[in-house]
Amino acid sequence: MFVDPNADYVASLSEAELQSYYEDLYGPVFQTQVIAADEVYVSPSLLDQGCMGQARYEVGGEDPASDPEVAALLNEYYSNQSDAETEQFVRAWAECLEPALAEYGIDETPTDMYAGSQLVDIEKYLALGAEQRPFTDRADLEAIRASGAHLFSAYQVGSAPGIAYVAPPGDVPVLSGPKIDQLSEMEREIWRADQACQDDVGWLQLQRDREQALAEQIRAVQLDR
Repeated sequence: MFVDPNADYVASLSEAELQSYYEDLYGPVFQTQVIAADEVYVSPSLLDQGCMGQARYEVGGEDPASDPEVAALLNEYYSNQSDAETEQFVRAWAECLEPALAEYGIDETPTDMYAGSQLVDIEKYLALGAEQRPFTDRADLEAIRASGAHLFSAYQVGSAPGIAYVAPPGDVPVLSGPKIDQLSEMEREIWRADQACQDDVGWLQLQRDREQALAEQIRAVQLDR
């Protein structure tokens, strides 16, 4: 277990001293830069990121993301994780995964590549007595917690109502025996189907191709310097 050797010293600092301490350690807070009408976060030079940044610079050199052109390429790369091509792959993967989900009574259609494990987690929450409960903001979630109910998970996309998985106040059931075996089998088999479907639709190859293209673009920018 990691123990911060400076913990006692940090705990002794006033609020102003603490702010100064962390600014020396990590550098000042930087704002996003506007590049070609897009708001893009450009990482400051490691030399401007306090003692930690200077140590990283000494070990590995400058962070490529501190270059505005590289930052713009990274921003475009992450934005494309939800483009039309990605959505086409996700739909094909979801269609492939549906029979495995149906085998365990899951009739939801996954909408992203991480949904397989999320759906398995939901089945675990339901087995523990949870139910779906809509919420609109953080205040709703705080009210759920204040009621003494067990909040297992909550997710929300944009401004649309979110879904929380909540069990009533009181002791949460302890799962054992056949139920544990059933959930373990479900998690294992859905994971296998998930990986097989990703392979079938070529998801990993798509990611490799995109990462290679990004690496070549970054290399071209650096060679132009």
